[in-house]
Formats: sequence, structure tokens, C-alpha cells
Amino acid sequence: MGDFTAALETCHQGLQEAARWDNAALAARLWLCRAQVCLKLGLIQTAWEALEQARTQVAALNKRNPVLSEVYVTQGDLWLALGDYAAALADFRAGLEVAQELHSSTEALYRLGWALVLSGQSQGGLNFLRRAIELTRTAEVTHVALAAEMALAEAHYTLGNLEEAQRIAHQAADEAAQRKMGYLLLRYPTLPIANRREICCSAMRACSSNRLRRTNPCYLKPWGWDWHCKPLRRVRSKTLSSSASQRSATNCFTTWPPIICVSVSNSASSSG
Repeated sequence: MGDFTAALETCHQGLQEAARWDNAALAARLWLCRAQVCLKLGLIQTAWEALEQARTQVAALNKRNPVLSEVYVTQGDLWLALGDYAAALADFRAGLEVAQELHSSTEALYRLGWALVLSGQSQGGLNFLRRAIELTRTAEVTHVALAAEMALAEAHYTLGNLEEAQRIAHQAADEAAQRKMGYLLLRYPTLPIANRREICCSAMRACSSNRLRRTNPCYLKPWGWDWHCKPLRRVRSKTLSSSASQRSATNCFTTWPPIICVSVSNSASSSG
């Protein structure tokens, strides 16, 4: 709903309870949620640290845990935001390998397809995207299906198939509006969707009570409203605790969120 301040506070309170009860499974889930929220806010370093905590908690369980797949997928989203497609592909593949149910596996699968398209393996990427859509439509996992369809549209747009991109994007956008999932369009600012402003304005009205404009102004950029990118600037003075390079870090400032981002792919490609 866009209330990221409340989400972070809930995570903090939950982590205190998880520590009090020594519940590693709950702690892993909450650290993952914190990482996902921080990533949406552009707090790359904080998101990475939360992911490390989630992995530590999962390891403490000494058994395969469903959170592990989501940790890999979120880590892949982070690498994709930084333009490191090879690292993103590795994590999406790892997330797919350890996934234990349809939701986690298809979240990893469609992201893997999109990352393959960005890395130049277009045919394999399109095949994975279509497979993810087929599986989620059959199982009626609508929010993942729509996200995968928008990713497929963005893939066609990136490859220059503008007519096909528009067809898929308009169809998915119309369904998202009907199901009141207009927030999905926030992740695809470059797609040529005729009724984008109407759908996005509807999503903004739905989220206004949750202070979306104040807590995450980065989302306002695609529609020409006044905005600022203070959350993103915090990354400039940070260095990831792993092997992320300063060159990659500069690629995440042109457009946010990271999952579907043509400008990131273009800048990454041009930088070699």
C-alpha cells in the first residue's frame, strides 16, 4: 500500500519479538521484508545488510526454508538495479532451484527471463517469461502473472518489438486497473501505455491514505509530478559489503524501481 515507514516499524517490532522467542524462521522472514522495503526506497546498502541477516537466520535453521528462495530473488533484484546482470542471473537461478512452491518459483522464473533478455539472451529470456505467465495464469496467481506479462512487454519494447509490447502492456494494464492493481505500473515507467496516467492516478489515490507521496517520492517520477530522489542519493556514499563495484552502483540512479528498468540496461550496456 505504499506505507514504507509503517512497514519498517513493523519489521523492527517483529524482529524484537523473534529475538525474544529465539524464532529464526520468523526473523528470516522479517529481515527479508525489511530488505525488500529498503530496496524499494533505494537504500541499497541497508537492503544488502538485511539480506545478509536473513541468510544468517535461514542457515541457523539447518533445513531448507521457503524464505531462502525469496532471499535469492531479492538479492537478484538488487544486482539488477546495479546493472550486474551476471550476478542477478546467478541469484535468480539459485532462487528457482531452491523454490518449494509455485509462487516462489514463478517469481524467480519471470525475473530470470527478464534478466536473460537484458544480458542479450533474448530468446531464452522470452521463453522463460512465457512459461512463467502460462504457469501463473493456470494457477490463477494473478499478481505474479500480471507482473510477468508487464516484464514480457518490457522485454519486447527493449528488443524493438513495439507493436507487441504495446499489445501486451495495454492488456495487462487494463486488467491491473480492473483488479485495482494499478501499482504494478509503477515498476514499468518506460512502457508506452495509453491510459498510464489514469491508472497510476487511481493507484496514487488508493495509496494516498498511506502517505505514498511522502514516504516514497521516487515513485512519482514517471508521471511528471514534482519529486526528489533523496533515498537514492544515500547510495552514492555507500559501498556494498560484497563485490559490487562503484561503476555498477551509478547505474541505479536513472530510474527506479529496479526490476524493470530500460534506462539501467542502456547505461549498463554503454558502460561496457
